[in-house]
Amino acid sequence: MSKKIKLPSISKVKKALHDDWALRVKQRDGWKCLLCGGDELLTAHHWYFTSQRGHTARYCVDNGASLCFTCHIREVHENPGWATVDAVRRAVIANSPDFDEKNIRNLSFVDLTTTVLRSMWDAMRSRPVEIGATGWQVKETGKKLFLSVFRLHPLAAVGNTMNVPGKGVCEVLVAAKIDDGYRYTLGQLEQ
Repeated sequence: MSKKIKLPSISKVKKALHDDWALRVKQRDGWKCLLCGGDELLTAHHWYFTSQRGHTARYCVDNGASLCFTCHIREVHENPGWATVDAVRRAVIANSPDFDEKNIRNLSFVDLTTTVLRSMWDAMRSRPVEIGATGWQVKETGKKLFLSVFRLHPLAAVGNTMNVPGKGVCEVLVAAKIDDGYRYTLGQLEQ
């Protein structure tokens, strides 16, 4: 029987799941604000349903919308009229061919227990980000492994796993934006 890998702290798991959710929302929306089309200072907004108590709808991609900082604050949080909410809803549906509003509502009733968090964490880490054949560079410095990729590659958040050619599956420990891409500090996982 294989030994279960120890789950990091609950706060680290929630942050990793949130960062992964936000990244997937922005990728789905083509790195553009759904209201103004801008691409600067993008945030991911829970457009449909969220609350102070934890539930799994927080990590549903269809419950997210990419908004620039200005639209997020001015249009959504300061003046949340029906026209704004409807515009965001229509844009999310247009970007998500498998959109299912009922699924979001159902997920809002599933509490974030430790067991649920573990299954979400395991699911996130079981789908490593695949990088392309070119446009990346790996450097080893002592025990650290650094991966630099150009923007055209799929991105990863801290806590994600990445399939690195020649190194196998690694955990993303740090993700930093650089001029024309991203630099990741990676930790090799035991095989």
